[in-house]
Amino acid sequence: MIIKKSTLDTMLIMLVMLVTILPTFLARPLVALSIAFIVVRIIFSNDLFLYLNKKIIIFVLFIPGIIGAILAAPEHLIRFSGIFLILFGFPFSSFKIKNMPIVILSSLILLYLIITQILLLHGNTTLLNFRDFGYRHEWSYVWEYGHTKEILKNAFVDKDSIRAGGLYFNPNVLSGSVLLYYFIFDYSWKTLRIGSNLNKINWKTFFYWSMFFLVLVCLLLTKTRTIVIAFMAYLVFQNLNLNDLLRLKLNKKLISYLILVFIILFIGFYERIKSGLVENTGSMHIKFKILYKYLDRTNLNQWVTGGNYNIFFDSEWGNWIGATGFMGIIAFFSFYLMVFRFEPKTKAMILSLLLISFGNTLFYNLFFVSILVPLFIILLSYSKQGLMIK
Repeated sequence: MIIKKSTLDTMLIMLVMLVTILPTFLARPLVALSIAFIVVRIIFSNDLFLYLNKKIIIFVLFIPGIIGAILAAPEHLIRFSGIFLILFGFPFSSFKIKNMPIVILSSLILLYLIITQILLLHGNTTLLNFRDFGYRHEWSYVWEYGHTKEILKNAFVDKDSIRAGGLYFNPNVLSGSVLLYYFIFDYSWKTLRIGSNLNKINWKTFFYWSMFFLVLVCLLLTKTRTIVIAFMAYLVFQNLNLNDLLRLKLNKKLISYLILVFIILFIGFYERIKSGLVENTGSMHIKFKILYKYLDRTNLNQWVTGGNYNIFFDSEWGNWIGATGFMGIIAFFSFYLMVFRFEPKTKAMILSLLLISFGNTLFYNLFFVSILVPLFIILLSYSKQGLMIK
């Protein structure tokens, strides 16, 4: 029996998605192995030679940072692996991903991450032991905030609430992974709706909105400002049409999401966002202060080319400015622009990724890379198949 190429491609992407969430001692070797399979798949495709001029320009912009890593911190060279894999595999025209298996797997992954988060916050002993066995690391103790029985109150009332990091301890890691998997689920679901008219079947519509509500609760439980802001931006800009806006015409879905954003801000998240930016102890304020001090004490050459890997910026843009200078930042914006021009319907997701990069890591974090790789392959594959919709 001959297995179709689309089946192999889908299984390969599903493998990466699945092994990423396994306990750490299993995830590390299996993610490396599955990513290696994708690299081989790209090498034996024509994608390497498509958009070659743009790829070379972006790669050249990273060269000073790569040289800096080779000379000063060779262990950091692996941080370039994610962006280079997606860059040179772009636009993944040889990949053909089936949307239904992706919807099913992304749903199961989201349910796994969210349900375990809720049960761990509730203090479930079995899951606490499982987390200690499979996911504990040297910094886990920093993120052990406690437990509560009032889950929804903890999500929707910000005052005196507990941050819930689920299996990963760190709420920033959980919220980032849930949002990236939600992007995969959301785009895949919408391609499925066009192909099968699922929006006309009540129980499937109910399932979609149930998943949406669970993701919303999960993100609010983590209290991660950057991710919640990125999620709200994704909801709004995915349904925002510039022509309609100029005519002062707003569609019902956009209005619904704007109301939701207002409610999220009203229940206390506005104060949380403001404190993060304004207060001296706020995380965002501290991150900007670290970056400002770095720029103040470094010279123009380091601004441009980077080469510094020994500073903890605690943000995507900060880390890449230190590592690759503003040449690297230009490279990233050029990459995102290339993706947007190829598939304009990724605008909301790209905007979210840009916002996340101010407060969290993405491509600089190897864990998130293992989700970003299948995310970009899936979306670009859908685009090539003509499945992407607004």
